[in-house]
Amino acid sequence: MHLQKGFSDSPDETNCGYDISPWEFLDNDYFIFMVSDGAQVRILSARLEYIIEESCHNLEEMDVIDTYISNAELGKAVEQLKEFDKKNR
Repeated sequence: MHLQKGFSDSPDETNCGYDISPWEFLDNDYFIFMVSDGAQVRILSARLEYIIEESCHNLEEMDVIDTYISNAELGKAVEQLKEFDKKNR
């Protein structure tokens, strides 16, 4: 998984964004980002068209899908995934 810190609008860096795109998604031009205000997590995703001739992604015509989840719900989901992973190794 590719986890990269994105941005911060505040000097104490409490407003951060993270690129959480798995490598398999990046290879197919899917991008996933996550931001949080401490209580809620906003997850944004998009599939970008790669322009071979320009060696870049088309940022003009993209559909971004977003959803919100509470930090508590995200924590519960992560713990369930860890437990699933532990049982299936």
